Amino acid sequence: MVDTLDHDAERIIVVTHERISRFREFFPGVQMHLFGHRHGFKDTIYQGTRFVNVSALDLPFSVYPAGKLTPPLREMPNFNYGTYTVIEHRNRQGFKVRSVRLYADDRRYVRTDYCLVGAPFVHSPVQLPNGTANRAKR
Repeated sequence: MVDTLDHDAERIIVVTHERISRFREFFPGVQMHLFGHRHGFKDTIYQGTRFVNVSALDLPFSVYPAGKLTPPLREMPNFNYGTYTVIEHRNRQGFKVRSVRLYADDRRYVRTDYCLVGAPFVHSPVQLPNGTANRAKR
């Protein structure tokens, strides 16, 4: 597939839903394969290709208003405590890949250990002093 393209294979990143078996057979020279079907971040190098599983993006939990001991279910929306993946490329160092976990710093809510299916989601990123959205803690 790659040999028919007009680009250098080392500059191509293949993105798929699932990991492709026999990857080098189909994409010789490609340096990176991003996929996300299997749950859990993983960054490995195999036969010269970097395989990055970016799948653990969503991690919803139900939350309830702080100060309520036993809130009714109707007052329990969900919040996404998932992750995102940062991929940086520097000419000399190559790719730097890291998974960053999202945490809600909204003190108005308390996190439970479960997620209520069908409950609405709370969207309330905390604003940092420079005005950007909340950056995750590792």
